[in-house]
Amino acid sequence: MGGSQIRRTARATLLLLALAAVVTAAVAAKLRPDSAADWVGVVSGTLGPPGLYLAWASYRDDRAAEVPTLTLAEVADQLAAVVRNQWAAEVELRRLNDPYALPVRWEAAPADLVEDWATIERLATSGGAGWPSPPPAGAWGSGPQDLAGGDGELVNVLGRIPTGRLVVLGEPGAGKTILLVRLVVDLLAEGRREPGGPVPVLLPLTSWDPTQQRLDDWVESRLVTDYPFLAEAAPDTEGKTWARRLWEAGLLLLLLDGLDEVHDPARGIAVARINEAASVGQRLVLASRTNSYRSALHPPDGVEVRLTGAAGIELLSLEADDVADYLQVSAGGPASAARWRQVLAALTQTPAPPVTQALTTPLMASLARTIYNPRPGEPAARVGRSPSELLDLVRFPTRTTVEQHLCDGYIPAAYRDASETSRWKVADAERWLVFLARHLDGSPNFAWWNVSRDISIR
Repeated sequence: MGGSQIRRTARATLLLLALAAVVTAAVAAKLRPDSAADWVGVVSGTLGPPGLYLAWASYRDDRAAEVPTLTLAEVADQLAAVVRNQWAAEVELRRLNDPYALPVRWEAAPADLVEDWATIERLATSGGAGWPSPPPAGAWGSGPQDLAGGDGELVNVLGRIPTGRLVVLGEPGAGKTILLVRLVVDLLAEGRREPGGPVPVLLPLTSWDPTQQRLDDWVESRLVTDYPFLAEAAPDTEGKTWARRLWEAGLLLLLLDGLDEVHDPARGIAVARINEAASVGQRLVLASRTNSYRSALHPPDGVEVRLTGAAGIELLSLEADDVADYLQVSAGGPASAARWRQVLAALTQTPAPPVTQALTTPLMASLARTIYNPRPGEPAARVGRSPSELLDLVRFPTRTTVEQHLCDGYIPAAYRDASETSRWKVADAERWLVFLARHLDGSPNFAWWNVSRDISIR
């Protein structure tokens, strides 16, 4: 395969990814927080055309001259460049750094959900078993307590684990997916990844049925869908795709998100299939809700299982001071920040009122910011609603009612700055989001090429 062809298809991949982000956002935004907690933030991708424009601009760029067939290491570098651009654009679309990233913190995961640290060290130093040579003394952590941390430290935490295998646990909306997005960006930062080295790829597990498909087959199918240039046959491999060759060569660092989205009875099987498929020495990260992961590892009537060689962290609730600072700093000025005064006072009350319980997760804090704070350049008067309404115990007697209110209010808030001449209106957005959700009809996979059969323009 020529170098120009792989570059052209890599650029086409960016265009497809931008479309996929919009579609995923459309479906997730109408779901309740207990089933789409880690994906609602991506709806920000529907607010405008920057992602699509950047993808198209990359695709239309002048094409490079033909070069000799690329090596596997060069294909890995091409993939790394596409993945880095993909998730850097996603960080911008989700406004993860506006005004700054929420300070997510974590502690070591419960001991019954991970391997014993001595076992992890023994596995990584067993010699001749395929694991990389141990790093210099002091590079690894001395125990689970060294995994505690926060903010942008996850890339360093991963390096402290002798096997490089990590389980990320947390409640719905705790920020697991966002943490993995940041990890991908950090792993691909300038100077961190060795040329020709493994490429981190973030893959949602929702479309995997471990009872019907092996992990390596599913990974290959996802990669050739998400990054079409990897579907090309590698030379001298009897038709194997570049995706398959990257897998076989150990050049993929899998970040598997959402084990809890796998069908309940199959979650334990999924962990076992990951153990079977992951090659010796292969680093990987697996994210799940804590209770779902515990039930997968400790089934009431089944054989217990755990992710081989994996340490773990569990995300903590946001601190009241962090939430208060985040909502006020993102308010856009003293007048808008003052609107939060009553809600922020409630954050320190004991017992905690429903609004305080809801705002302890990054998802709900970010939704509240979008709904009640003006965006840059938006008149504060256009926001209209006051955050003090969240204190109404008649309307919002429980944490769940607050969370449902914030989820329901997100789409109207996201489109409230649409001008009178804008093509996209709140009513149109909600109508099409409902249509897309019904089109799925319980399936985790969205076949956009079949939508035309169901469209009825009224």
